[in-house]
Amino acid sequence: DGTWIYSDSIQKQANRIETNKEKFVKPKESNFLLKSTKNDSAIWINTSKWVFSKAKSNPSAEYEFQLNGEDLYGMIITEGIGLPLDPLAKAVLENMGKAAPDKKLIMQEYRTVNDLDVMYMEYGGTLFNVMFMFSVYVYSDDSGSTQLMTWTAENLLEKYRPEIKDFLNGLVTHQQ
Repeated sequence: DGTWIYSDSIQKQANRIETNKEKFVKPKESNFLLKSTKNDSAIWINTSKWVFSKAKSNPSAEYEFQLNGEDLYGMIITEGIGLPLDPLAKAVLENMGKAAPDKKLIMQEYRTVNDLDVMYMEYGGTLFNVMFMFSVYVYSDDSGSTQLMTWTAENLLEKYRPEIKDFLNGLVTHQQ
């Protein structure tokens, strides 16, 4: 149309992260509150579906989770250092790139989960010759930062999507 725009404004539009207007809440069936010892984050889980333990496989994680007898896994990484969501999300992706150099961000959006402002990310990457899909909430406040994530093989993602949503939506703080 004969008008000009600056190239950096095009880049800013491409990097703009949308906000999902839906209000996400913990499922009524989630019956156990697991509190972090490192910050004010906590997660409500349904103990008839999920088993958990102190983290063993990842030294950065506080707790590990598995959907009972299934191929869906989770972990919560909690730290006492609070970071803005955008740099925290960037760090999550950079760390994933160290383990899976072919990582690809599929989706990223801001959400309100149990009255908390979080960023949701979905990305994939190859680990052990298998394409894994990760669904992650990142959250931060004055008490520190939190990464709550699930992962499964790419071919199982749609099967487990309802369980992933319920699990991630259990994220709260001690005060809630």
